[in-house]
Amino acid sequence: MHPFIGIGRTLHRRGHDVTILTAEPFRVVCERAGLRFVQIHSQAEFDEMTEHPDLWHGRKGLALILRKVASALRAHYDAISSVYEPGRTVLVAHALAFAARV
Repeated sequence: MHPFIGIGRTLHRRGHDVTILTAEPFRVVCERAGLRFVQIHSQAEFDEMTEHPDLWHGRKGLALILRKVASALRAHYDAISSVYEPGRTVLVAHALAFAARV
């Protein structure tokens, strides 16, 4: 999350409007950085994922992450679409943010 906050702060200092779409636990750090926050995962969803026993398992972890990403694809796409402004939006995303690639 922190590299994206850094990119966002730099863009904001240069006069750009910046919105970060992420999980609820990162709301405070986004807002402290002066960035608009849009929640795409609740605290409960974040906790369910980060506390899942398979997350750090050598063989099961990636499958768990990919299932979660796939199940949220439509909701993430809709969230991105809700803040998209033609001709003004530049999207910076994590490699696993598949909705950003659509």
